[in-house]
Amino acid sequence: MTHSSGRAIAIDGKTIRSSSVGLMAALVHKDGTVVAQKRLDGPKGHDIPAAHTPLEPLDLSGKRVPPTPSIPRMPWPPGSGRREAMMSSRSRTTGRPSKTRSLASTTRLFPPPHKITFSGHGRIEAQTIRVSSFLRDIPDVPNLEQVFRIDRVTRFKKNGKTRKETALGVTSLSSAQASPKELLDFVRGHWEIENRLHWVRDTVFREDTCTTRTGNGAHVMATLRNMTISLLRVAGAKSIAPVLDSFSSKSSRIFRFLGL
Repeated sequence: MTHSSGRAIAIDGKTIRSSSVGLMAALVHKDGTVVAQKRLDGPKGHDIPAAHTPLEPLDLSGKRVPPTPSIPRMPWPPGSGRREAMMSSRSRTTGRPSKTRSLASTTRLFPPPHKITFSGHGRIEAQTIRVSSFLRDIPDVPNLEQVFRIDRVTRFKKNGKTRKETALGVTSLSSAQASPKELLDFVRGHWEIENRLHWVRDTVFREDTCTTRTGNGAHVMATLRNMTISLLRVAGAKSIAPVLDSFSSKSSRIFRFLGL
């Protein structure tokens, strides 16, 4: 998790439907392990100002914290000096452009873009990122080093339709700390927490149908699920469901796994 390793931590919130308990989790991109989780006790939408809270107990010197798409601003106070952050907001490209978008789309302020194309899940997607340090010294956004714009063009193979989106973001990482390619990788890597944590808890553990609702029960059970997922990932499990099926068919395998 050192800065030079290129590893990053994604943070995102999730509400357990059966109990309406909101939890903010932090997950390491590459190995898919959960390093922190905190309950959100405020009203719906409270995850925006509370995005930094799961990270407070951790030593994140030199760590990179990629964006949470629903949070369009830096979530921690200026002068913290412990975390490099990125925040982005996404919107469709239709409609009247905002003043910020007009500025971001002024190509003369941006160096040559970085572009990648990949396919999967029945679609082909091209992503182009443009990065600039032009707004680095504005006083309204402390710790701002770079701004970036990501244009996504997605073509669906089945029906041939095309979808276009634009995401605008800011980061406290300087150009020396993160290249356009790295910033794009960090933004894409944020979905690790959706695919490797929230989806697993929803589909494999059926978290939203859990009947534990009173007190801190839902929070505790979510923590146990996080711990199980992380232990299996550290042990090298590529897919969680088959391993759990193996344990359920022969419980003694659990004890061997734990070294007991």
